[in-house]
Amino acid sequence: MPHWVRLSSDRLVGRDRELISAVEALRRIAEGRPGVVTVSGPAGIGKSRFVSTLAEQLRMHGMRAMVGACLDLGAGAPPYSALIAAFRSVDPPAVQVLDGLTGAVVMRRSRLFELLRSTTAALAKRRPTILVVEDVHWSDRITRDALLYLMAMAREGRWALVMTFRNDEVFRRPAVREFLDALNHDAILHVALASLSAREVAAQIEDITGQQPSSEHAERVHRRSGGVPLLVEEIVAAEAAGTSGVPDHLRDLLLARLSDMGKPAIRATSVVAVMGDRCGERLVADVLGLDVDTVATALDRAVAAQILVTDRHGYRMRHELLGEAVYSSLPAGQRRRLHRRIAETVSRAPHPDVTTLARHWYDAEVPTQAGLANLEAAALAERLHAPGEAFAYLERALEHFDALPASRAAAVGGRAGLMARAAEAAHRAGAHDRATALVKESLEMSNEASVSAIRWERLGLYCWVSTLPLGCCQTTHRPRFERKCWLAMPCIS
Repeated sequence: MPHWVRLSSDRLVGRDRELISAVEALRRIAEGRPGVVTVSGPAGIGKSRFVSTLAEQLRMHGMRAMVGACLDLGAGAPPYSALIAAFRSVDPPAVQVLDGLTGAVVMRRSRLFELLRSTTAALAKRRPTILVVEDVHWSDRITRDALLYLMAMAREGRWALVMTFRNDEVFRRPAVREFLDALNHDAILHVALASLSAREVAAQIEDITGQQPSSEHAERVHRRSGGVPLLVEEIVAAEAAGTSGVPDHLRDLLLARLSDMGKPAIRATSVVAVMGDRCGERLVADVLGLDVDTVATALDRAVAAQILVTDRHGYRMRHELLGEAVYSSLPAGQRRRLHRRIAETVSRAPHPDVTTLARHWYDAEVPTQAGLANLEAAALAERLHAPGEAFAYLERALEHFDALPASRAAAVGGRAGLMARAAEAAHRAGAHDRATALVKESLEMSNEASVSAIRWERLGLYCWVSTLPLGCCQTTHRPRFERKCWLAMPCIS
């Protein structure tokens, strides 16, 4: 059996100056002026480790730190995932806010946002409070809207917003870039984490292994890792496990470590990777058709190998890059089977998460179940005032419309009715070209005069919002304009 070393150092290496600046900036919120601190850098540079250390130091100064992270689940990501995790971490949990964020209690968007503001203000009144949102580059639109509302309306109080993001991902996501630009005037500090120097890499290796590395070893690891702390950890772990010929590409490096765990641990890890979020021993056991004790042993081996981490909520991949590597290594047929087994297991729960079912039935390529589950997820997203997510779910439901039961297809107004509903969600999400195309197609399918009149009216609205003439909504030569917020547009349902 290979010898597994501790994968992370006990201390944050090479970030003393940035950490001191952030602590001092955030301690000043006790004076009653909210602000924003942003932490940026490429994948693996140590943003999560930095903010977790920052949160611990602030707690030592008597401050409250609520931490949540956005999930990279695409259209399957539940709205408000980061805010749900953050407010759930409050002791005792902020139950009223959580009921609104999870959809347990249906409320208007304006009421939910005001509840977020008043709850944050109340928490900050009792104790200076930091709201940490990690991986903003994966945020959903409704979470960004909620954070903008908080910063706009909660102008006083002893609280601050701390956000982390990947520079390269933000560059590819204009909506996230605009969101960060809107918060610039509230910024009190921006921390840009850079790669570690060769000396700092040597210190990191010493903290991990307990032995000072030779200058040649430290320089080699620094050269291969580029000074990225995550890659330093992976290289050191692979060397300690006796893996020879470690490739430069991270995916191959991670999979080389994975292969040493044994088949049961690899199978259990594959389920966690396909799940894409925390999951318990029981779910993994049901998916694999094994007893819980066998699965627990396999999962513990993966934890010992530093592939998985565990807490009271279950098991998850140690980091996203590792999850992506494991997922992409699985054959397409095996991925589909695991998605299906996960969906079947989740559906047997008393109150299954509809967003989880929507994602896994879709990726399992089971048309009927995928269509039904995405309709349910779209309805939840609409109740939560998350048009971008509703639009994504409705698009997926349209893909599998022919597989829907006749009664369910009729209940949504047929294909034309579902297209019109998806068009409205697209319009509210700012995808005006797609909204126009969908409503035009729904008009071609519908012969009912009253329904057609409403859709013609919506087509006119969508074209007006995009400042295009009614007959040329598909043109690619769009003039520059400033779009109005979808909240300000009249509702014509």
